[in-house]
Amino acid sequence: MTTKSFFIFTFLCGMFLTEVNAQLKPLQKADSLFDAGHWFEASIEYERTMYLETGRDKMNEARFRKALSYRYLNRYDDALAELDRIPLFSMADSMKARILYEKAFNLLLTDKHEVALWNFRRIENRYSQQLSPSMIPLEIIILNHSRKWKEAKATFLSLVDSVTADSAKSVLWKDSVYTLYAEDHIPKTYREEKARNLSRFIPGAGHVYAGHPWEGAASFLLNGAAAGVAIHQLWYKYYFTAYIAGFGVFYKSYFGGMERAAHLAEIAGHNEMKRFNDKCSALMMQILQ
Repeated sequence: MTTKSFFIFTFLCGMFLTEVNAQLKPLQKADSLFDAGHWFEASIEYERTMYLETGRDKMNEARFRKALSYRYLNRYDDALAELDRIPLFSMADSMKARILYEKAFNLLLTDKHEVALWNFRRIENRYSQQLSPSMIPLEIIILNHSRKWKEAKATFLSLVDSVTADSAKSVLWKDSVYTLYAEDHIPKTYREEKARNLSRFIPGAGHVYAGHPWEGAASFLLNGAAAGVAIHQLWYKYYFTAYIAGFGVFYKSYFGGMERAAHLAEIAGHNEMKRFNDKCSALMMQILQ
């Protein structure tokens, strides 16, 4: 009887340990893949963990890490979809702050700056105890993209105050912040519609506005030449040639030039903001070291 009971106990323990091990392994495997930079494979393992796991906290953690994997894969919309499926009402404030921070990060990367800022403000208003100095740089970058320069500068100065007790360093860093946000250092605004309208009235003018004067001159000459060919051929009653070689080319170069000018303005604005944020990031890294 004792021997039989021993084998039954061993069998039941083995089943229990196997079940526990089966629950632990997927998450451990997913984390190891994530840490190794295999984010696509990690996302699959996190999905498997959510399927096998019955505990709500572990399911939410797996979904959160799956969203992180998607962000590293540049699948920002998929990351946001996963984060939206995590119920905030049933978890600790620290986890809520992490989720809102990650939402704000992905929204910034999809150029939804106002919504990103709103999510970050939720951390400040509801879970301020979970807000650490290392999270503030994201808010500053979002404010920069929203072109809220005064708020961004004030937040930057508050960050300096929160991380250093050295008055000399504080003064030095604050001077750098004031210099960075000086009016002549603020990124110039390039409006796509303005570039399009300039090229509508004067072909090539939108290119010049976007910082490409030589391309603007080429566009002006091409449009002028195409219009000249069309008028010349009409004068000599070569209507077919006028239509194909003249107006056809003019139509393409004129309307194509407008869209090209808008595209160049978009790129110029993006590059201006990137250069400015690179300077901000370099200064923030110095402050947070």
